[in-house]
Amino acid sequence: MRNLTKILAIIGGIIGIIAAILTFIEPSLGWWEVTYIGIGTNEAYLNPYGYNVNGDFAGELFLIGGLLFVASSVLVILAAAKGSKAGSLLCAFLMIVGLALFCYALYVEEHFESILAGLEFLFGGDYNIFFGTFDFFGTWTWRLGNGFFIACAGAAIALVGSFFVGRKK
Repeated sequence: MRNLTKILAIIGGIIGIIAAILTFIEPSLGWWEVTYIGIGTNEAYLNPYGYNVNGDFAGELFLIGGLLFVASSVLVILAAAKGSKAGSLLCAFLMIVGLALFCYALYVEEHFESILAGLEFLFGGDYNIFFGTFDFFGTWTWRLGNGFFIACAGAAIALVGSFFVGRKK
């Protein structure tokens, strides 16, 4: 039964790793996406490391956040397997910090900020970098991607599971 207390934290770490790797296999599982529906349909995705499908790099904060998330996902698995409650809690918390750093990078990225400032100037209203939509020769929609939410689920499972690591019975 003691080994079962480690399983939840390990599963959370595995989900975290999968969420970071799947963006290379299936771009639509990126951590941020933009969709244009008008004359045709175009989609763009940003992976956890700040790269899009074309290989354009969005900034170092994305890279740091993505690498922190992946490293913490691996370390939470190792800490839970060793039965270290403190280590697995720390690593699960660092997974959450990696996700928060990705969101912060979206928020402070100058290119995205200037686009939103232009939208607010031209069309009025407040626009949010995490999700939004507007109509201009078609419908533009942007949001945090499916991969981001998979990563959030992995971090939450790892955090909850870390509380059970090392528990007897």
